[in-house]
Amino acid sequence: MSSQPRGIKFNDSETTRFLELYSMENLLYDPSLEEYRDRDLRAAAAMRISHELNIPGFGPKEVISKFKNLRSSFCQELKKISDSARSGKGTDDIYKPKIFWFDQMNSFIRPFVQQRPTQSNLVITFFYKNIWYSEKKPR
Repeated sequence: MSSQPRGIKFNDSETTRFLELYSMENLLYDPSLEEYRDRDLRAAAAMRISHELNIPGFGPKEVISKFKNLRSSFCQELKKISDSARSGKGTDDIYKPKIFWFDQMNSFIRPFVQQRPTQSNLVITFFYKNIWYSEKKPR
């Protein structure tokens, strides 16, 4: 059994407050800012957030880790929206995010999150005019 502590579980109000504080620290998520490249300034911003939250055991490293986890969940939700929109469903059937903080995070992080194009590993093989063809299926 691992002796490492698991991440601190936030309740809804702590998550909301965390995202509110994080959104005010642009240098943590906006790569166009010069300060974004300064490790010390980023560490200081994470420290400000951890001090403001005042949760025992939740320091600057946990701030960065928590945001990475939230951003990952956010991107998964964006992919679900994109996939449902591409599936040809009507506008009423497009996936609606179920995480309560989606809109809050979307309000500040959306311009800085890019969905990478996916590539299929599905190879289509077919026979046409006595010749076998193989091609990757485009997505």
